[in-house]
Amino acid sequence: MGQLKGCMKESESVLRDVGDGQIRLFRISGDEDELRECLNKIGDGEPLQGDTLVPNFLGVPVLDLFYVVAEVSSTTRSMNPPPLSHPDFGGTDPIKAAREDFIKARPQNKSPSGGSHPSSFRKTQGEGNTRILCGRPRDPEELIPVTLLHPVFGQFLDDCQTGTMKKDDNQFVGELSNAMSNLYDDEERRVQAVTDLFKAVQLDFNIHEKIPGTQYVMDANISPNDQRLPCYVIAEFKNEAATSTSEPYMQAVAYYLEATRAFAPRMSGSALPCFLLVLFGPYIVFAGAVWNLRLVVQVLSTPLAFHYHSTHTHNQLTVARHMAAFRKAVRTLNEYYQHLSVTLTTDGNSLSNQLSHGALFPYRTEFESLDDGITRNIRYTVQFMEAGEKKGLVFFGTLHHAPL
Repeated sequence: MGQLKGCMKESESVLRDVGDGQIRLFRISGDEDELRECLNKIGDGEPLQGDTLVPNFLGVPVLDLFYVVAEVSSTTRSMNPPPLSHPDFGGTDPIKAAREDFIKARPQNKSPSGGSHPSSFRKTQGEGNTRILCGRPRDPEELIPVTLLHPVFGQFLDDCQTGTMKKDDNQFVGELSNAMSNLYDDEERRVQAVTDLFKAVQLDFNIHEKIPGTQYVMDANISPNDQRLPCYVIAEFKNEAATSTSEPYMQAVAYYLEATRAFAPRMSGSALPCFLLVLFGPYIVFAGAVWNLRLVVQVLSTPLAFHYHSTHTHNQLTVARHMAAFRKAVRTLNEYYQHLSVTLTTDGNSLSNQLSHGALFPYRTEFESLDDGITRNIRYTVQFMEAGEKKGLVFFGTLHHAPL
């Protein structure tokens, strides 16, 4: 607080001779039109110049807007704080700092394939500062699941259960089942056969592409056209389940880490969502990967078996729904990263956590009121904590500029 007041006094000549004890600061969230109303509840002061003095404050939704207001008074004058004032915090971006610390703890001294050998990932998963929260082991786990950090994953799960399919979905699944069930001489032939079918339904995988700035080669991936953004689908293939000493799920996770290593700190306002596909023999497993304070991965499906009998309609329906849901999810992520590309072009800094949240919040930020049917916006501020630890999916926030 003292440093902030010092910066303000240097910037505003009218404050240079005012003691720190005579300055009170208020953070006001809301639209610019509502600023005057809040000021009236403080006193008769005028807003300072519009220059941003401290852009980083905790407790304000990522990419949201807020104002810092200073009121000068005598030591005896009482003041009424505005209705939405909160304790003020300054400093660096905590999400960026946490991501940088995690990345530094996992140097690039092993390739994704080498780091996914059981002996290797058992060691890194056993250390608190290098552990990726991915269910291996199950405890500890991320309190906010992947499905709440970007809507594409929750929608994928819903579509896997209740999604509707078209004729071309069933035709595609029939062809894919044949390709997945075939026996191949080597992994390369499996990769080529399966990705050729994916491309026929506009799932344009890049084959054997290097992660920029590294020598690490992914089996297949889907990336935005904008090279300033990371890939949003990574596929890890194994010809058969027993043909590799690397654990394919952990290898796919490691590729996501390397593919986003350069992006995660500077894009701290985004979860950088990505689908991971693990394909081994006739099976596919889907997982969702994101960044919060560290890398978080969540398995989204049981292994889908493509070598089912033609009369096993339940298995066929399950596979068809999963593949239709995946095709839809890829379109959603493509649109999301196109939006990020436009945002980067207009404002290169706008994907950072500019308001210094301590973590990313769940994506659902609106609901339809039962009283009047109007859509209301929720603005999360902090997660509930007990004895210094975050507890469950309970959050505090504001609703129409009133505390929840």
